[in-house]
Amino acid sequence: MRPASTDRPSPLPPAAGLGSWVAFKPSGEGDDALVMGDTVVFQDEVDAAMDAAFAHGLEVTALHNHMLGEQPAYYFTRFWGKGSAAELARGFKAALEAQARTSN
Repeated sequence: MRPASTDRPSPLPPAAGLGSWVAFKPSGEGDDALVMGDTVVFQDEVDAAMDAAFAHGLEVTALHNHMLGEQPAYYFTRFWGKGSAAELARGFKAALEAQARTSN
């Protein structure tokens, strides 16, 4: 894993808010679930992670960063979905796997 930031006197640890998360909740409509989460991706991982999320029915509702000028650059991809909890989980997993394949 690459350090989150190399332009500081010491690397910025993942515990500083650079973690991915996902939450599931029953939708209240039959067996459907709702999912929301963020993944933290480096600039060269953005396209692969978003493409995998889209391919599995997730919507990417935001692509943003919290800090400017960090090297390497990293972004948060916020996603949302509604459907089978198992399919939504497969979509989140696919996004993480795509990110890992792209990682240097």
